[in-house]
Amino acid sequence: MYHDLGRPELAIERFRAASALDPNNARVRASLGAAYGAVGRFKAADTEVQLALSLDPTSLEVRAEQGLLAFRKGLNAAAEEVLQGVCKQDPRHAAAHFYLGEALNRLGRGGAEAVAAMERVIELQPHNRRAYPALGMLFDRMYEPERAAEMHRRAGELTCVDSARG
Repeated sequence: MYHDLGRPELAIERFRAASALDPNNARVRASLGAAYGAVGRFKAADTEVQLALSLDPTSLEVRAEQGLLAFRKGLNAAAEEVLQGVCKQDPRHAAAHFYLGEALNRLGRGGAEAVAAMERVIELQPHNRRAYPALGMLFDRMYEPERAAEMHRRAGELTCVDSARG
């Protein structure tokens, strides 16, 4: 998604256009909400995510965006609850695992639970550049310097590969 690529304003523009074409598309509305959340427009984000939930309360993608928005708003307990459900329903949802790990860490539960979530992200997306440093920081906090150093090294390798492709 554009908001995950550091282009949330473009995402807002595209999702607004898409929602004008199909105002009852829950996934588009949820994505628009997430894009608003990425730029701190939380009132608009809440409106869109709530609309998406009313359109399709069982959609996994809508619930994942709900969890992401809760995380961005600093509502880590709410994010954890929603994202745990998404991860249980779809164990392959890498973004849900990533933000679940981050929410757990912010809740002071940066041990085994958060590590398991981040390790799952890496298992699903071995080239995820954000998961390695996050996992490295978790290991740092757990006083596991060797494992932390390995994650930071792997993050650096991914950055070098990406720079070479650039």
